[in-house]
Amino acid sequence: MSQNKIINEKLFKIAKSLIFISLIIIPFINYGEILALFRNDIIGTSKLYIHPIFKLIKDILIVLIFCVILFCIYIENTIISIEKYLLFLVITLIIILGIVNLDTYSILLILAGLKFSFFFILLLIFSIYKRSSELLPSESIIKFMLLINLIMQLIQFFWGGNFYGVNENGFALRSPGIFLIPNTSGFFSICCLAYLLFIYKINTYNKIFYLAVAGISCYLTLSGVAIILWSIIVFINFFEHINVLLTVIISVIIILLLFTQLDFITGRGERYTSISLGTRLDILFTYINHINFITMDFGKATQIAYLLNLESAQSDSTFSAIIVNYGFFGFLLLIFFIFYFLILIIKNNDKTLLVLYIVLFQYMLFTSVPEAYPMNLMLALGIGSIFSKNSNIK
Repeated sequence: MSQNKIINEKLFKIAKSLIFISLIIIPFINYGEILALFRNDIIGTSKLYIHPIFKLIKDILIVLIFCVILFCIYIENTIISIEKYLLFLVITLIIILGIVNLDTYSILLILAGLKFSFFFILLLIFSIYKRSSELLPSESIIKFMLLINLIMQLIQFFWGGNFYGVNENGFALRSPGIFLIPNTSGFFSICCLAYLLFIYKINTYNKIFYLAVAGISCYLTLSGVAIILWSIIVFINFFEHINVLLTVIISVIIILLLFTQLDFITGRGERYTSISLGTRLDILFTYINHINFITMDFGKATQIAYLLNLESAQSDSTFSAIIVNYGFFGFLLLIFFIFYFLILIIKNNDKTLLVLYIVLFQYMLFTSVPEAYPMNLMLALGIGSIFSKNSNIK
């Protein structure tokens, strides 16, 4: 075996280990929030309940994964020129945005913008790297993390404090599990379920069990998006024989119907849906009306800017955050790829890619996906592995 192959194999094992660590550390980096919930010490979701160094661990892991995979790609030298140019172009554009804004804002905002961008870079990196499917975390790890999240939710339901309110029986109204925010917990359960059913393709007995586990988890969060996506995954799983185009049409109908009933399903108030979706749409259209071709607000629409009390912009969705952080050019690219990937999915009749696409698109409307850890890593790797494994998807 040549020296390059030996080095490449070692780097590959390091990358796989880093991805494994990225998942199992979730309860440890969030233990401050978990304890605060039990103690009823939660003041707000914008406060850190653990030393910032613990939160930095996940960002360091993401950067390390990127660097290691980039080295692997360089050593293997198996990607075609156009993919190299595309990767170079994306990274260059992000660096230019940082430089353009450097004289105007603090270096922390630039770093916040770069952190936000890593999701898109990783998505591209995993799509290019030929062994991305081998980097997928083991099925047992996904099962374990999903169960741990549910177990913590059940404990919180009975003894987890009342920060998110209590129901008529005195139990916690919403349980976030190993996260601080219930919506994040629902997002995680949905990603785990998508992995188990459509990437690992577990057997029928396991499917029923983990559908129930994820369903209970999503309901305990009372996250409308999670409940809708769980329903969509159930539909797609049990009607696999239907072609992708018809699946897309029926899925859209189911989503619209469930949206009209979310107030009743979640019990979170008569105006829950209109406030949740309406507020995000108001913010989005406000940003669209004031959009610049090249942004001078790179990094403002990020969680870091908000948590560190930097000059920030409200961004309750990925669409809004992209407009602020990247400007018109970035938003245009986003719209292009949304339709481009949908056409690819229908053309190739790929149900796995469709499920991950629906999960990504739905959560892009309601949260900042590039900053939602570890779902950002799971979606980037899951989608990227499909593209790298199936060269016919173009």
